[in-house]
Amino acid sequence: MKFNKIALYVAAVLSFGGASCSDYLDKEVDLTLQADNVFSDFDRTRGFLAKMYDNCLPDAFRGYSDTQFRLSGDCMTDNAVDYWGVARYHSVMADAYDATNHWFANDYWTSRYAAIRSCNQFLTNARPDVIGNAEKPGDDNRLYDRMIAEAHMLRAIMHFDLICWFGDTPMVTDDENGAPIILTPSSVIPERMPAADALKWIADECDKFKDALPFRYASENENWGRVNGAAAYALKAR
Repeated sequence: MKFNKIALYVAAVLSFGGASCSDYLDKEVDLTLQADNVFSDFDRTRGFLAKMYDNCLPDAFRGYSDTQFRLSGDCMTDNAVDYWGVARYHSVMADAYDATNHWFANDYWTSRYAAIRSCNQFLTNARPDVIGNAEKPGDDNRLYDRMIAEAHMLRAIMHFDLICWFGDTPMVTDDENGAPIILTPSSVIPERMPAADALKWIADECDKFKDALPFRYASENENWGRVNGAAAYALKAR
């Protein structure tokens, strides 16, 4: 479900074409811009969402070029037999695996919470008057609702990933008023939520937003890699 990086680059160039005289527009998608600058413009809003896909969804082929032989998540269990002693997951078979040498702590823990923060920024700042939310035929029917559903599902997928690796997990979702939580350096990190409760939250998110997404996109070439209704059903079934 990961966006093709070349397609993302081309889309970003087309989105920002005609304004390349500004330094910040030379970048593919600049997530450091102020919210007012990003979310007051349709192309930059769409680019922010596209970059969220790039940040959120893992590269399925990464392990095959990784010098640490991280070929399979199953290699982090005792179901795998390690041939190369240099592999990081060899510590599982050697019974030398603990929190101090868990390489997923950086690769997954840090990156997933950064991606969740981007999702919450989008949910907080995306504007229906900029994106449009009209009833129309095709994939862009009620486009604002669809993009918001995409962001919710990406956030759910990121939490699911964390639960799979770490079990009980801090859930950075919405506050008591229903507003997405955007953590800052001074924020208090939520307590870990029991995995069973966290999975129930993810299933509920799938139920809430599956119908705001096309079950299958009519133009799959144009929307290749986007979360659809079928993905929401599949995530809930996990």
